Amino acid sequence: MSTQPPISRPAPPAARSALAGFVPVFTWGVARVLRRKKLLFVAAIVAGLAVLLGRIIADSTRPLQDLAEVLDFSILSFGLPLIVLILVGEGFTYEVQARTLVYHLVRPVSRTTIFLARFFSGAVPAACVALLLLVVLLAASGADVEAKVWLSLPVTAVLGTLALGAVYYALAALLRHGLIAGLIYTFVVETLISSVPGSMQKFSVMFYVRSLHHGLTEGALPVVVPEIEQNPLLRAATEVSKVGTTQAIVTLLGITVVALAIGAWRVSTRDWALKE
Repeated sequence: MSTQPPISRPAPPAARSALAGFVPVFTWGVARVLRRKKLLFVAAIVAGLAVLLGRIIADSTRPLQDLAEVLDFSILSFGLPLIVLILVGEGFTYEVQARTLVYHLVRPVSRTTIFLARFFSGAVPAACVALLLLVVLLAASGADVEAKVWLSLPVTAVLGTLALGAVYYALAALLRHGLIAGLIYTFVVETLISSVPGSMQKFSVMFYVRSLHHGLTEGALPVVVPEIEQNPLLRAATEVSKVGTTQAIVTLLGITVVALAIGAWRVSTRDWALKE
């Protein structure tokens, strides 16, 4: 009687294997972010600031104009980057230094998968806080705006968080003091680039975030053009609307992919595991 050889089962596809490693790290990361007091603290500060700015706009004689100016020059230029930097920027390197990723690093899961899972586990709460800022500001202002302004908020919050978060996350993987590098990038590099007239502005991430905002709210909010003599560092606003919505979306997604690829490459080539 002949015995049949055991049937060999095909190895699981790479995509399925990567997803199997992604999910537990992502779930762990989200739970870790939600347990930290920093998230609640940032959310409370953001909500309080949004209410304050909203009430100031509500008492204004030109609420739509003031709302557009606050969104352009305060929320999208500084508020959104700071939220993302605080909640996403330290990311992977912080977890390694705190030795909280040891269990995941010693598992048979690629470091690229771990890197990406931890990024998205921080980006999701950060996007929610960014959306909270935009929604509370708009609600507190009492401004009579079209529905497309409300619909634009989650798109701007999500894509802005992904692109900025990926840049900060890559800086944290490439440099020892990633948080400081992120601050320098936000308040020095972005400001300098945005102050240069012409195509140089297209090297700014915030240029495309604001382009997206302007494209989605076109016709519903007034276009804000600052006086260049008085505000030389804000002259980028005069050219933001020149980039179409589709181009802004594609560029922001491209920035996200490229930045994460660079960060993942650095993580995969460096000895992070179990390092003091």
